[in-house]
Amino acid sequence: MKKILFLGAMAAMLLGTASCSSDMEPSMGGEVPVSFAIDLGDGIDSRTISDGLKANQLKFAVFENGAEIPGLAQTVAVADKKATINTKLVKGHTYKFVFWAQNSACTAYNTTNMSAITVNYTANCNDESRDAFYKMDSFTVTEAFEKTEVLTRPFAQINFLADDAAGVVGWR
Repeated sequence: MKKILFLGAMAAMLLGTASCSSDMEPSMGGEVPVSFAIDLGDGIDSRTISDGLKANQLKFAVFENGAEIPGLAQTVAVADKKATINTKLVKGHTYKFVFWAQNSACTAYNTTNMSAITVNYTANCNDESRDAFYKMDSFTVTEAFEKTEVLTRPFAQINFLADDAAGVVGWR
């Protein structure tokens, strides 16, 4: 009988210790507010003939372990090449983020699957409403934070200049 009581007391102590240990790790679990300040950039790496002001919508997706978390996806307005994303994420988890900005009326991009955005190249490629910006990022959330993400254009622009057009009829 004494052995049973002793084992019962030991089990109670172990259970009490186990419940206290989770209280001692505040860095894991729990949601924290996070904010992304989005900037469509104006650096040399994002130059094109368009000024980028046609991009008026930002799509945001969060992935964990390769799967999108649909409840965290957002679409927000872009004004003057700036936008803000506010959400909550779980501390101790590693996430991948996708940011995509474009003109809301543009149908050249299919963003239904944010892990594989596709482009329709059959339309006029120098249409400024097709201007787009993106960024991908990944990190482990350790605390509440605010982070600036500078997006760049996903496509290159090549300008061809020629000095032999003077011989072309009608060239002035």
